[in-house]
Amino acid sequence: MKRCLVPVLFIAMAASAFALESQPIGSVHAVSDAKDVTITLTVSPEKEVRLWIDSDRSYAFLFSERDTLLGFVETSARKIDIAAANKTTISYRQGVGRFATANAALVSVFFETQGYGASNTVVQLTNKGSSEVLLLNQKETQDFITLLGKAHSLVTEYNRQLILFK
Repeated sequence: MKRCLVPVLFIAMAASAFALESQPIGSVHAVSDAKDVTITLTVSPEKEVRLWIDSDRSYAFLFSERDTLLGFVETSARKIDIAAANKTTISYRQGVGRFATANAALVSVFFETQGYGASNTVVQLTNKGSSEVLLLNQKETQDFITLLGKAHSLVTEYNRQLILFK
């Protein structure tokens, strides 16, 4: 009986250690400082969602902060859809919302249009004196929403499975 229990415990410990590792969710392209960048999301199910920009700059979000960011980006996406459906021709910028993260980063989300063909979500991340401005077109905004949703799904599944052992 002890021989059987040792491998089972070893496998369970290895699986739980893997679950605690940061897991990549996916990536989306955006524009920052007039150049293409890749935004990659990773999740540590017990800790945070981390947004990487070109694999060398990152911003950590608690799960509640991820929810706030998702809500703001969804609001901007609805405004992009309105601009496209109504074929607006004006130039307009509107703040959607802002919040500070637990890591002292300030996150601001804006809707911006230069006419229905050029409507964007703008995500500005400011931390420790540096600022990153991400410009997401209509498709990239939807892709970013999907990524943020996948992060939520992974955490939900992790928590569902964790309950099995309590």
